[in-house]
Amino acid sequence: MNTPIRLGNVKHINDDGIGLLWQNFPPGHISPIHSHTFYELELTLSGETTEYINGEPFLKKRGTVSILSPADFHSFEVNDSTDVADLMFEEKHLPSGMTSQVFSREISRSVILSEEKTTSLENLFRVIDSVKDYDKPLKSKLIKNLIESALLIIIKEYNIQGHKIKDKKQSDIEQMLQYIDLHFRDNPSVGTVAEAVGKSPDYFSKYFKKHVGCGYSEYLNKRKTECAEVLLRISDMSITEICFNSGFDSMSNFLRVFKMATGSTPSDYRAKKQ
Repeated sequence: MNTPIRLGNVKHINDDGIGLLWQNFPPGHISPIHSHTFYELELTLSGETTEYINGEPFLKKRGTVSILSPADFHSFEVNDSTDVADLMFEEKHLPSGMTSQVFSREISRSVILSEEKTTSLENLFRVIDSVKDYDKPLKSKLIKNLIESALLIIIKEYNIQGHKIKDKKQSDIEQMLQYIDLHFRDNPSVGTVAEAVGKSPDYFSKYFKKHVGCGYSEYLNKRKTECAEVLLRISDMSITEICFNSGFDSMSNFLRVFKMATGSTPSDYRAKKQ
């Protein structure tokens, strides 16, 4: 096992909030467990790898796309020489409404495209690569439109495979839960989430408790605890590292919340699950 690292924007994304890598990985290459501060569409062009996303294994061949948010952990092992196109982008480039369609917790983090859609997605990636010399205002608009086109290809394939991705406007509570699910590791305040969904903090707190059945802090701690459980199962991080990588701001709070949620200490939980 490896200690997860979090890849930030500085090395992987340019000033426009976009990164695109065309990579070849030799047989036997191992990418350690990591997460990102950005979103990622990872298209396998050739070869074969085994990828683990939040502890779940996926066999990746040509046409497989991994769809990753800042809340996800992943690693991979290369079985045969593999070529990958890796599109990375900040949240500002996500078209309105598409976050819930593609990055929902209920949707699989990997999908296999038909050959036609694989070629279309690869071509879209190449167009994104080609607009890097455009003027910035025009470039930003083009990139957002191209990312929308890429996501639409993925959504259509999900629907063909029976995943039933929603195409309706999200309700207020769906927007709230979606935002928390994607940002819980940053420990967002009530005010931050309320502002993100266009509500006042007071309205948000009352509405959230009425529709979710628990207060905001309780739900936030639930998501952090679920993250900690995954890390305890798939990594050899220390308990302290897991505490802070899951979004908790103190060890004492983490131990108290974790024991209350699971009935075990983190150490006991790891010993039983690994």
